[in-house]
Amino acid sequence: MPYSDADLIEDIRAVAAEVGEKPTLNDYREHGTAAVTTIYDRFGSWQDALDAAGYEPREPDSAVTDEELLEELDRVADDLGERPTATDMNDHGAYWASTYRRAFGSWNNALEAAGIDSSPSQDRQPVSDEALLEELERVAERVDGTPTTRAMEERGEHSPNTYIRRFGSWNDAVTAAGFEPNTEVGTETVTTEALIDELHRLADEIGDRPVAADLREHGEHALRTYQQRFGSWSAALAAAFDDEPTEDA
Repeated sequence: MPYSDADLIEDIRAVAAEVGEKPTLNDYREHGTAAVTTIYDRFGSWQDALDAAGYEPREPDSAVTDEELLEELDRVADDLGERPTATDMNDHGAYWASTYRRAFGSWNNALEAAGIDSSPSQDRQPVSDEALLEELERVAERVDGTPTTRAMEERGEHSPNTYIRRFGSWNDAVTAAGFEPNTEVGTETVTTEALIDELHRLADEIGDRPVAADLREHGEHALRTYQQRFGSWSAALAAAFDDEPTEDA
């Protein structure tokens, strides 16, 4: 008989009672009744299943070791049969991709720490404009729309910086490939998650928290978009990097 949502939630709570704390995905594998794939199919991710069962899904950084993070990253890679992206981890993993960024400095650093090739060798040999644009088209097919820098970073063969250097800006590269750039008339066309993801990408790129000048030079979205969405640039940084906003200069 198929499990109802209520059955699965009750089962998660039963595992929590058995282990004496909020269950991890491995706890559920060991003690739960349903298959993990059933959990994913019904709730979308383990994080969402915990949320539905009334548990706070985000793991505090201090509550999980680097070894546990890497073991889970290996498991997701094995399940998918390919190099997992940050989106894959959010969808299928026990921990958020942002937890890996905080623990290891970047998503690619986490992949390397797990012994997973973070990306194919890139930019060692000059790549033609034609090849770059073909790769943009391939990524566009995978995301079913105009690709973003984050989509290229996670799914593409080349760094977004390669496109910015070659074409002058990301939007110019997108236009050269025949796509309509992501417009920002108001901020409704860009999700808050996408804005925060872009700040993490910039931080990974420059090795530090980005300043407004970094956003203007290398960012995919306009500074005014962050100001309109979050109220100020410093509030946007606070939302992305989990601290208190400071006064804008």
